[in-house]
Amino acid sequence: MIATGLKAARLGSDDVPSLLVQRVGRLQFRHPEVVLPEYVLIWLNSAHFIDRLQPGRSTGVPHIASRDIEAMPFPLPPLAEQQRIVDTVARLTTRLDELKLKLDQAEALRCAWVTAL
Repeated sequence: MIATGLKAARLGSDDVPSLLVQRVGRLQFRHPEVVLPEYVLIWLNSAHFIDRLQPGRSTGVPHIASRDIEAMPFPLPPLAEQQRIVDTVARLTTRLDELKLKLDQAEALRCAWVTAL
């Protein structure tokens, strides 16, 4: 958790070995037939998760205890529903990226047009 929000990522086989430093957590999935790692990543970035953290501060850096995270309720729908959520978020994220690109292109065109006047 930093000023801009929670930073979470999924590491692949190319990312290991990795160094686990202070203020970094690691989740391992022992039962992928029960929970999809992609679903957990979405949940970690959700307002439901972040709003429940309410981290304390230690020298300006949020402190989040693992026991607080472990005590948090975790919504675990069936695997098919998790996959539907993952697919929907991926589709919407792609669409948002496309729209942002179009907005950036329109802004560049507008700036070029204004400069030409």
